[in-house]
Amino acid sequence: AQKRQALKAKTQADAEHSEVLELKSARDEMRNQLERMHYVNENLQDSSRTIGKTQDALQEYDSKLASAAKALGQLKRKTEQDSRYIWWSFYFFMSVVAYIVLRRLKVFKMIYYGVSFGVWST
Repeated sequence: AQKRQALKAKTQADAEHSEVLELKSARDEMRNQLERMHYVNENLQDSSRTIGKTQDALQEYDSKLASAAKALGQLKRKTEQDSRYIWWSFYFFMSVVAYIVLRRLKVFKMIYYGVSFGVWST
C-alpha cells in the first residue's frame, strides 16, 4: 500500500512537473510571439512613414507638373501670337515690295491712262 501511495505521489509529482514545463513552454512561446509582434509593428510603422514620405514627394511632383503644364500652355500661346505677327509683317513687306515694283514698272500710270481713256471715250 505504501508503494502504491509512493508511486501515486511520484506520478502526481511527475504530472505536476510536466504541467509546469508545458506552462513554461507556453509562456516562452507567447514571449516569442510578442517579440515578433513588436518587430512587425516596427516594420509597419517604418513602412507607413516611407509611404507618407513618398506620398508627399508625389504631391510635390504633381504640383510642379501642373505649374509646368500651365507655363508650357502660356508659352505655346505666345509662340502662336509671335508666329501670327511674323506672318502679317511678311505680308506687309511683300505688299510694299509689290507696290515699289509696280511703281517702277509704271504699271500704275498705264492703269491710270487706260481708265482715263476709257472714261473719256465713253
